[in-house]
Amino acid sequence: MFARNRDTISSSQLKEKLGYQLTLMCCKDLLPFSIVENEGFQDFLISNKIVNTKYDIPSRTTLSPLNLNKIYNVCLDKTKEQIKLSTNYPTITCDAWTDNLRTQPFNEADTDQSIKGLVSNVLIEFGINPNSVSDKDANMRKAWRLLNVIHIFCVDHGIHNLLMKDCFHNMNYVSEILDKIQSIINKLRYRQHELENEYFRSNEKRFNDLLLSIDKTVEIIDADLASTYIDADDTQVLNEKLE
Repeated sequence: MFARNRDTISSSQLKEKLGYQLTLMCCKDLLPFSIVENEGFQDFLISNKIVNTKYDIPSRTTLSPLNLNKIYNVCLDKTKEQIKLSTNYPTITCDAWTDNLRTQPFNEADTDQSIKGLVSNVLIEFGINPNSVSDKDANMRKAWRLLNVIHIFCVDHGIHNLLMKDCFHNMNYVSEILDKIQSIINKLRYRQHELENEYFRSNEKRFNDLLLSIDKTVEIIDADLASTYIDADDTQVLNEKLE
């Protein structure tokens, strides 16, 4: 798509457009921005005439933070616009303890005041006045009261606590079984592509076996139709029909 417009778009504009598209690709597929430095990827872009040389490929620093920040700001603005068009009292959920991506570090003590400050900043940034869904932790409930936000107990948290804390640990062998299941899931997750390839390979083999069986059946039928040999039983049937 980039090579087609070379007559009307400057090389710098093409490079900028390519950088933006590559940044989006990395975000959507969770690919490292360093992919632009991979020799195979560079050869792919050159051989498909997307770029002329590897020097036309945007650098990883162009993808992040430059383009990434631009994309983030665009997505943030669109999100705010969508929120403004939504109901007057949207509902939010909050989990301030398990931010594995470290999008916003929370290094303070988990007090009602600190939680209130964290949530308040987000609400102000997006300009919303919500209802809240969260667990029944005492600090969380106090924080919502300080924010004058209606708090709704999260049923999922309740079921999770009921099963994981009160039920499973008191049932024989359940914890061991769950650990084994989690181990299997982890292994399958990292071998997903191998499993998919094996599935397609086995399906293709079954399909080819079916075609082979059909071909053999057709050959037998054709040979039977072309045969001039008639056994005794067939002769008797023909004679009866003629009579």
